[in-house]
Formats: sequence, C-alpha cells, structure tokens
Amino acid sequence: MVFSRLSEISIIKTVRFNIHYFGLSAVFKPYVLCSKNVKFVKLGGIVNINSKKIGGIRLGFKSVPLFDFKYQRFCWQNDGTICFEENANIGQGAVISNSGKLTLGNNFNISANSKIVCRKNITIGDDCLISWDCLLMDSDWHVVYNSSNGESVNNDRAILMGNHIWIGCNSVILKGAEIPENCVIAAGSVVSGRLPKPDSVYVRNNPIKNGINWKY
Repeated sequence: MVFSRLSEISIIKTVRFNIHYFGLSAVFKPYVLCSKNVKFVKLGGIVNINSKKIGGIRLGFKSVPLFDFKYQRFCWQNDGTICFEENANIGQGAVISNSGKLTLGNNFNISANSKIVCRKNITIGDDCLISWDCLLMDSDWHVVYNSSNGESVNNDRAILMGNHIWIGCNSVILKGAEIPENCVIAAGSVVSGRLPKPDSVYVRNNPIKNGINWKY
C-alpha cells in the first residue's frame, strides 16, 4: 500500500506546486503532495496552510475503486485564496476552481470526481467528507436581471459547512447553503439555504432523521 502510494507521486508537479506557493524551502519540506494525475489549469492566487507538516495535503491520489483512474485527472485552478487547516485528501478526478476564498478544515476528504467552484466564499469545517460526483458552487455564473430596473437578482452567496459533515454522492450544494455540524446529506440531494438542525440526516432541505452520528 505504501509503495503503491509513493509510486503515484509526481516529483515534478509536487516540487512545482510547493515552490510556487511556499518558496524554495518547501522543496525539502513539501507540504503538498501531487499525484501524476494532477493538472494545473492555473497556479495563481494564494495558498495558506495553518498547521504545516510534510505531505499533509494530498492532491489527486486514487481513492474509491469506482472510476477509470487511467484517464481521470485532478484539476487545480486558483485565482483567489485557498486556506487548508492541516490534513486534506482530494481524490483523483476532483476539481478545485477558486477565484474567491475557499477554506478547508482539518481532515477534509473528497473521495473522487467532485467539484468545488468558489467565486465568493466557501467555508468547510473539520472532519468533512464529500463523496463522488458532487458539486459545491457559490455562484450561478450567469447573471439574471430584474426586467424593470436591470438589477441582478442572483448575486453570489457564501456556502458555510460546519464540522463533521458527510455529503452523499451526486449531491449539489448551492450558493447560500448553511449546513450545521454532524449532518449527513443523502445521495442525490440538492441543498440551498440554511438547514435548521445539527446531528441530522437531510434529503434535500428536509430532515428525515435527528439525533444521529456517523463515522468513516
């Protein structure tokens, strides 16, 4: 298992990423490990890691065996600020596209093939798991106008997620979503607006079970 993971690392991409964001000293202490399947769409903006340790952030490595890993790539596009707390594993096929402020808590995990598209602000707490084929997006990316006065009626709105949240596969988390701690979002859900109760299972915006806990 250890040898398999080491064989996935791209030395060139790892060195390039760490030098770009953290300077030459990070060549010998790479805080971020990049797999061979990482694609840098844009190495821009700023990356901060609050608790730095070697290899604490892992980008593009294989996780769940449900995809064709020969062709899936992790894509990184950053024009804004991305803040990592300490540990994060963002799996192969995932996409990070950020032009706002994206904050990822400790022990953040994307299993595979999910997308985070941040234009304004997305904040995710500690111990959060995002399953495959999910989308988190805080903007519609196209403007809808009020026909009477020409004002925008679909402004970007932040997404806020508490600690210990599990987003089930094929779910969509839209702008303005607020998810309290220790919640499970059922597979195939679309979440918008503020969810009222922590420690709950939600199907879309509706709680179907309360007083739960979960682990992985």
